[in-house]
Amino acid sequence: ATFLLQSAAASPTSVELRLRRHWVAQHFDGKAATFPFTFTYGGRSAAELLPTWKLERERTKPQPGQVVRKLTCMDPATGLRVRCEVTEYDDFPAVEWVLHFENRGTQDTPILEKILPLAVELKAAAESSVVVHHSVGEKNSAQSFAPVEDLLAPQSTNTLVFAPIGGRSSDGVMPFFNLAWRGGGAALAVGWSGQWEAHFRRSPAGALAAQAGQQLVHCTLHPGESIRTPRILLVFWAGSEPIRGNNLLRQVLMAHYMPRRNG
Repeated sequence: ATFLLQSAAASPTSVELRLRRHWVAQHFDGKAATFPFTFTYGGRSAAELLPTWKLERERTKPQPGQVVRKLTCMDPATGLRVRCEVTEYDDFPAVEWVLHFENRGTQDTPILEKILPLAVELKAAAESSVVVHHSVGEKNSAQSFAPVEDLLAPQSTNTLVFAPIGGRSSDGVMPFFNLAWRGGGAALAVGWSGQWEAHFRRSPAGALAAQAGQQLVHCTLHPGESIRTPRILLVFWAGSEPIRGNNLLRQVLMAHYMPRRNG
């Protein structure tokens, strides 16, 4: 069985739904400094730039069971527009987001690089060991898709780095992770068909620092040009059994991502 196709369905609990609501409010309803993403623009970090840019918010319900937020920041000097589209699923403890960068100015932008749509510290993991569950992906061998567990203790100085081979998104490692700590965790999916990269390490305060995005972005945007990042999906789970995170992620993908005949 693969990472996604393990065991039977598990209904989300009120605790798990509350975890998602709290996390979304903490990272998307506050100031720009709380956003769970980062980038470097013209040699300056998003943490330095975004608080000085104009921020606009839009909230809609395009269909039952979904809340979509659009957070838009505009650089008044160069015309770069950064838009974060966030989808929150009412029926699961799941939230997805993707970034769009567009040059609305009249000249080429400064260099845009180090774009990480996921750049957060998961503080719930502090003071407990974290197990990063993942799969080796396709290896053209008997070990293809074998499950792997990597441990990050509270005082660990290791950084776990994951990236596929040759631009093939599941070659060598799958873009799915289940991060487990005492009392729960979060399943993570990186939605990108090319060369992605993910990092996990312990912060000095013991939180789990998680980063993910497209590997090796270093570009400028001509007037009118736009790019987007990989999508990030987080599914929160509570309890002591990591398989619960696998099951909830599997259900979210089946309910909201799997193509269906006639829509």
